[in-house]
Amino acid sequence: MTLLYDTKAGLFWTALRRSYTVAPSVLSSVEFWLFFAIHLSIFFASHYNKEWIRSNAWILMLDWDSVKIVSGITTFFEVFYSNQCYARYLHLYNTTRGMINSVHDLCHYLRVFVGDKAKGYSRLSTRYVILAMILHFYEMKGRGTDADILELSRLGLLRDVEMNALLATPARHRSKVVLTWCSFVTTRGCWKAEAPAQVLRAFIDLILGVHASQQEIADTMSLPVPFQYFHLLSSMIIMNLMLWAFAMGLHESYFAPVIYFFSSFIFIGMMELSSELSDPFGNDEVDFPVDRWMKECIDMVVEMIETEFPGGHEMIALLAQQEPVLNSRIIADISMLDDGQEHGGAAQVKGLNPPDYGVSPYAMARDRHATALGTPRTPARPGAVKSADCSRTCF
Repeated sequence: MTLLYDTKAGLFWTALRRSYTVAPSVLSSVEFWLFFAIHLSIFFASHYNKEWIRSNAWILMLDWDSVKIVSGITTFFEVFYSNQCYARYLHLYNTTRGMINSVHDLCHYLRVFVGDKAKGYSRLSTRYVILAMILHFYEMKGRGTDADILELSRLGLLRDVEMNALLATPARHRSKVVLTWCSFVTTRGCWKAEAPAQVLRAFIDLILGVHASQQEIADTMSLPVPFQYFHLLSSMIIMNLMLWAFAMGLHESYFAPVIYFFSSFIFIGMMELSSELSDPFGNDEVDFPVDRWMKECIDMVVEMIETEFPGGHEMIALLAQQEPVLNSRIIADISMLDDGQEHGGAAQVKGLNPPDYGVSPYAMARDRHATALGTPRTPARPGAVKSADCSRTCF
């Protein structure tokens, strides 16, 4: 899960942080401690036999200019690899979020053009498109087995006839098949609700957009940086760390092990980070919070599909008749709010009385509507709470 960090926390506090970093992965790496042990062996051996080292310095000493060439080439290759992995990571993020936004748009269209006259069709289409996303993320995480299908059926996202059809379908085709079901239901719902012809085209475009995003994610995941490049980079890092271990081990300064420790930590840490960025659908700390995204998406589409206009459709005309001229002062006064204070509180701080915008047009229309129906308006019960689990209504 991505960490939202504070860039003003300070260099030392940021550098000393251990969670949400590559430090645990590097410090638990066998390669890191192996290279450091080689360096310490050379360092202590050279300090124990200083006279022999000095007498044979022409054989043992390395020219740092030669080491710099190897270090420079290795650094360039590793930075390029890290940049490619991060660019791929951003592309997968934008595509995944775009797919979720397309689902939001589809559900909004369903509620507006299909919901009133064919409520069941809009609910069924919504369930199918949510199910298609779940199956797609299962595929990206290497799941999607028959056991997962049975679990989705137990949770109520699949009926028996749908479960049997998916069990007979290859795992990599299941999300596409469910999207096709969504297209069938949406087309039938548009016909049932007598929606305009261009609306059906918009529905199909949104469903095809979800399919295109899923296919692009799958294609990107199946095309990492070529293994030949990764193999060559790994060989260069090994050679570079070995040269550093030997050259710094022969150095007389006691700070040589400290410098080698952090230098190798940075090189191996960059490789660990790049490996985590290359697959953002796993369980690493930099991976996408897919579970949270899906929960937010389901909550959002349930609200959109099941929402009703306050007061019913009759209230729309009443509110439109009573809607006053837009006043820019409202926006200006809202901008004066500070630290979550109410409008009146902000005005009192300045020694001013809050401006009077008149009675709320919604309250006026609501009272008139209640009077026309002959029913007195009942005030809200204190402590009334909105129903929390609205997902049961849709799914």
